[in-house]
Amino acid sequence: GGAFLSHPDSCLVTVEPKLGHPLTANAKSFTVQDEHYFVTLDVMDADIFLKTRSHHGSQPAGWIRTEGEGRVCALTPGHNREV
Repeated sequence: GGAFLSHPDSCLVTVEPKLGHPLTANAKSFTVQDEHYFVTLDVMDADIFLKTRSHHGSQPAGWIRTEGEGRVCALTPGHNREV
């Protein structure tokens, strides 16, 4: 449902859970040094539960959706141990 576009050099990235989403219950935003991945979503039914933000912009960083009878979860942050 999505594809990698690019990423700038490692920078400060804030990971922002969607408030009220069952997958991010009790999760809080945090900022770490990471590769800020830029992606494209090519499906309209993606349920975005996580976003990332840096001085390069804001991006979806976690989403779920169905594919046929299956379920898919995509996560883009996590290129460094701290994430």
